[in-house]
Amino acid sequence: MSLDQLLLKIKSDLKTIGKTQASLNRYALRAVAQVDLRCLGVTGREPQEMDNGEHPTVNVNNISQNEQVNIAGVNNITMNQPYSLTAFHLVCNSPPVNVSNHERTHFVENIIPSLLALGKTLDFIEFKWCESEFVSSKILQQKECDYDLRAAPSKYIDALGTLTTHNNMELIIVEASSGQLKENTAHSIEDTLKILECGISSLRKEAAHYNDASLSTFKKLKVYGVHVIKSQVTLSEISLYDETHWTCIELRNAKLPAAWNDRFRMFRVELTYFYCSLGSLSPKSKHPEAANQREHWCNLF
Repeated sequence: MSLDQLLLKIKSDLKTIGKTQASLNRYALRAVAQVDLRCLGVTGREPQEMDNGEHPTVNVNNISQNEQVNIAGVNNITMNQPYSLTAFHLVCNSPPVNVSNHERTHFVENIIPSLLALGKTLDFIEFKWCESEFVSSKILQQKECDYDLRAAPSKYIDALGTLTTHNNMELIIVEASSGQLKENTAHSIEDTLKILECGISSLRKEAAHYNDASLSTFKKLKVYGVHVIKSQVTLSEISLYDETHWTCIELRNAKLPAAWNDRFRMFRVELTYFYCSLGSLSPKSKHPEAANQREHWCNLF
């Protein structure tokens, strides 16, 4: 499939999204117009439109913050789709006999491409893949290990998204608990607990680093868990509830497409991933130390 054909597919998918999700219709139509400009550049009729190499954008002047978030989501997904759809097209071309229930195969083929595109198009999140060491829990246990991190027990994450703009905070925890065909229930439960434990550890590490930050501001800091079971992708948000409790909320879920004709589902999957980055866009979320220096965190440890 050529690039211009792929762009036309994206245009068609955006129109479908605008029809099925009324709240995104106006933004989808604007994104379609930007894809039209990219198509003109690809076909050579008006290449100067995209010669500067910039991604298509939508003017966000004089609109509300919520609308800006919606537009940013549509634009980000428009940028990501050529990459994720190209990988998905290759997977769809695989004969059905080759579909594997191997957990890591499913993860690499169906999960990594969209997350990779997200990380490369955003300049403040970096992903590490396939059994990446989780650092926050080791830092919290360094006193018990005589401050030798090598002696602290390690946890490994299927995919770990870290902030590049603030203290390398471990922001996105991704776990795949099964292959594409059959669920391993025991493994699903273990990974659910791992996401909760690691998410809380990441927040505790930030609390220890900024122990003079105000309680009200620190509550705005979030860690996100992405849990993949078969074709279901679930996004959860972990944060501080009060001085002695944490909260975990399921924000949204999406179903991975299984056939090329269902590729419009990829938009919902990518929107689910994009939600992970929204919590880190707030300046207060990036810099808890800028908050009122009044309340302390000794009761969290």
